[in-house]
Amino acid sequence: MSKRKKVIIVSVGGALVLLLAQTYFDIHRVRRTTDLQTIQSLVQQHVKIGMSPDEVIQFLDSQKLEHSPLWRPDPWISGPHNYSNLLVIHAIKRRTMESFLSYENIELMFVFNDKHELERFDIFPTVIGL
Repeated sequence: MSKRKKVIIVSVGGALVLLLAQTYFDIHRVRRTTDLQTIQSLVQQHVKIGMSPDEVIQFLDSQKLEHSPLWRPDPWISGPHNYSNLLVIHAIKRRTMESFLSYENIELMFVFNDKHELERFDIFPTVIGL
């Protein structure tokens, strides 16, 4: 085989490998729209312990976050916490990360006492898929 044919074969083979690699990463790439730290920082800046449910809902609406009204779930375990029989507002930022086989949501749980004062909030990711 001549030197010229070898160069052509190697060039075509290399281009094919690069094309296959590009196709693989286009299919399997991870797309992140929002990260957990951004949401945590935003909530820590604007939501204060002692706030009313209306104030928390106003904040969630201003950030265009999907949320529930104030309610008392029975039973409900979400992420690492048990929220059964607690007064909560549940909010969610959907599809903050997407890949070929899975996606991530960021969930926010705002827990209130019986006087309807915010006691704490929990923020955690949930991954759906493989």
